Amino acid sequence: MMNFIKTNNNRTVNVNNTKKGETNMKNIKRFVAFILAAVMTLNVAGFNNNITVNAASTCSSPSGDLKTVQYTHVTNKELNSLCTHTKKYNKATGRDWHKYSNNCVYNYMTSDEKELYDNLDASCMEVLTTDINLNFNYIPKATYNNLTEKELENVILLFICQNPQYYFLGQRISYSNDSVTIGCFSEFSNGAKRAEITDQLFNTLDSYVNQVKKAKDIEKASHDLICKITTYKSGRYDQNIYSVIMEGKSVCAGYSMTFEAIMNAAGIQTVGTYSKTHAWNKV
Repeated sequence: MMNFIKTNNNRTVNVNNTKKGETNMKNIKRFVAFILAAVMTLNVAGFNNNITVNAASTCSSPSGDLKTVQYTHVTNKELNSLCTHTKKYNKATGRDWHKYSNNCVYNYMTSDEKELYDNLDASCMEVLTTDINLNFNYIPKATYNNLTEKELENVILLFICQNPQYYFLGQRISYSNDSVTIGCFSEFSNGAKRAEITDQLFNTLDSYVNQVKKAKDIEKASHDLICKITTYKSGRYDQNIYSVIMEGKSVCAGYSMTFEAIMNAAGIQTVGTYSKTHAWNKV
């Protein structure tokens, strides 16, 4: 098993330790300057012709609240055995499932990277929109061509980060020389149960979208709504929107992906942004 994640929990940042009456304006100015510099750096690195490298590399070695993503190289036969499933019927919900994501990152990919991205999307869409039972807790396989292991990793991480609607995806990834599959939480493997959860989750999410669309400042309204319904607390699903929408508790990744889903569905392009220790958004 190959684990591409390096964790480092030695650095702690506390910006709330200034005692009353001891505010230091010079330190505040330095802090503001640091934040502005970080934002400017993100603006330069986030949207250019190398986005598949820059964006993916920032989310390839998270620590702290960002959980480890584990990659395992397997044979084609082993991968095929993981992806066995049965299908019963299609769900006719009529939703636009891609309104929760956008093509900002996709547009900068090479043709081979786009091919894998599209194949992953098709596999996840099958899980999202059909009553398919995932016998070994893996989504149907997605094929790829002409990608190195690092390029493969980059595309997968970008795909997960920029598609919050696929709430069932876990942190396990198995790949062969031409195919890849992503693990699914065991609680979402049963098709009938997942169909029920999907309807509940997205009915609630869409009600939030309709709510914030009425606001004058959609971005602030989305921010305030998520803060109101969510407690900052770790949990099994805290890397995706399920934790916020269905449990009311999450960490940075869950906050970020939920904000991304609401904002995109409300008509404002928003991407997930990741450093080694934290997740936030670029609007």
